[in-house]
Amino acid sequence: MNQEQIRQFVRQYLQATDCEVLEMHPAYLTVKLSPEADKELTNRPYYWSFVERTGADAETMTFTYIFDPAAYEAVEAQRKQPHQQASLGSQRGQAARVGGGAAQASPVPGQLHNPPAQTGDTILGRYFGVSVPGVGARTLKETLTYGSAKLEQMFQAVRNRGRFVNLYEDMPQNAVGPVGSAAYTSWLGVNALVELACDRKRSELHSLGIHLSTGEIVERFFDRVNLLPLTPKLPARTHTREMISLPRAAAEIERYLEQKISRYDHTWADEAWSRLEEELARVESYYVDLLKEEDPEVRAKTEEQLERRKEELRWQYEPKVRISVTNCGLFHLLSDAKVTL
Repeated sequence: MNQEQIRQFVRQYLQATDCEVLEMHPAYLTVKLSPEADKELTNRPYYWSFVERTGADAETMTFTYIFDPAAYEAVEAQRKQPHQQASLGSQRGQAARVGGGAAQASPVPGQLHNPPAQTGDTILGRYFGVSVPGVGARTLKETLTYGSAKLEQMFQAVRNRGRFVNLYEDMPQNAVGPVGSAAYTSWLGVNALVELACDRKRSELHSLGIHLSTGEIVERFFDRVNLLPLTPKLPARTHTREMISLPRAAAEIERYLEQKISRYDHTWADEAWSRLEEELARVESYYVDLLKEEDPEVRAKTEEQLERRKEELRWQYEPKVRISVTNCGLFHLLSDAKVTL
C-alpha cells in the first residue's frame, strides 16, 4: 500500500465519519475529528462516558495526519521564516529605542512580562472550574505509513463498521408507474476467509451469495454486485419478497464451503503429517539420554519439557482448515439476472 493509497483511504474515512477538514495538503491533512471518529481513534472511554452521562457538549481532538514527513517539514520551515524575520526586526527596533535613551516602563509588581494566552472554554472549566492551558488550541501530529498504529486503528474501525451492511439497489425516478410497487429479491452475501494452515499457510477469500427465496448459491458475488447502484435506504414504492431465515442461509453457505474444500487436493496435509512425525522423532531422540537421569525430580522436569515441546510441534505442524467471515450483508436487488449471469 503506497502513500497515495493511504492518503485516499484516510480522506474517505474522514469524510465518511463527518470530520471537519481544516487544512488539506498533499503531504498532510489537518482535521478536527467528529465525535464518532474521536471515539474510534483517541481511546478516551472515560471522557466519552462523562460526556454521555452529563449531556455536556463534546470537545473533539484535532490532528495533523502526515503522509510525507520530508515534505511536511519543508512546509513547516517555510511557514516559520516570516515569523522569524518579524521577530528579528522587532528585537532590532527595541534595541535601537533602548540605545537612543528611550525610557522603559517599569513592570507592575506581580505582573508577568509575557502573560499567557487566554484558555478556551473547556468542558473541565465549565463544570469543575479547572483551567487547562492550551487544550483548545492543541493539535496532535501522527505520521501515517503502512503498518503504523494509527493507520491500523483506522483499518480496524472500518472493518468494524463494514462487517454487516443492508443495501438496496437504487431505482431511477419514475421507474414505477402511478400504481403498484417494485419487488426486490434478497440475497445474503458473505466474504469467507479460508485458511489451510500447518507450518505453512495458504489463504483464500471466497465471495458467496445465497438467494433468500430459492437457496441458490453463486460465487464471486461481490464482484457481480459491486458495480450496481446501491443505497442503504429502502426506495419509495418498493417491497421485499419473502425469504428463508438467515440462520438457515448461513448454514447452507457453510455446508457449501465444506463440500468445496473436501474436493481439494489434500496432499499438503499428508506432507504436513509426515513433517510432524519427523520432527517428533528428532525431538524424542534428543531427550532419550536426558530421560535416563536417576534423580526423579530432574527426570520429571525433563519429561514435562519434552511434552511441552511436542505440543508446540503439533500446534505448528498439524494441518488445520479455518473458516472465518470477514464481512457479510443483505443485498436487495431488482433483477436476479444481474447476479446469476
